[in-house]
Amino acid sequence: VAASNRPDLIDPAMLREGRFDEKVPFFPPEDNERSEILLAILHKMEVQSQESRIPFTWELSDGFIEEFGWMTHRHSKKDEGITRCSSRQLHSPETDVGFNGNEIEVIVGRAHALASRENSTLRESHIIKIEKEFILSRDISESEKLTDLAMRHCNSKRFIPEKWRKRLGTIQERIQTIGHYL
Repeated sequence: VAASNRPDLIDPAMLREGRFDEKVPFFPPEDNERSEILLAILHKMEVQSQESRIPFTWELSDGFIEEFGWMTHRHSKKDEGITRCSSRQLHSPETDVGFNGNEIEVIVGRAHALASRENSTLRESHIIKIEKEFILSRDISESEKLTDLAMRHCNSKRFIPEKWRKRLGTIQERIQTIGHYL
């Protein structure tokens, strides 16, 4: 088992068929997955709280947790930059930008700090306040290149979700045309 977010930097001899039976790409989290990440982070913080004996409590409705996935969805448009999503309709992977697990963890950590300063339980209002102030600072084009690399090095279409297959076709077409993608 091996993992890398830069398969292009791995010795090609390690990447040839037979070294790793399956090359599985990881994609940015979908709305429902971001909600699951939020829950996982909250549970992690509960465990850390018990171990450190520093109190941590939270009260978030199931509806809010579900909504959080959509709330942390953005779009990247060349003429507008990063914008909040205004509708729940399905979008193209070419414009979708969802918060990743690290960014969600920062939001929850900051919201917890805000709640602690208020001597309060972590509530929806804390997360909403911090999420609205949060600025995506990662290089979106670099993240997209890493996703493309993951697809480029994948060795089975069964690991590529349907919504990403058009983009995979574009990558494969470009490789055939100019000999490389990036």
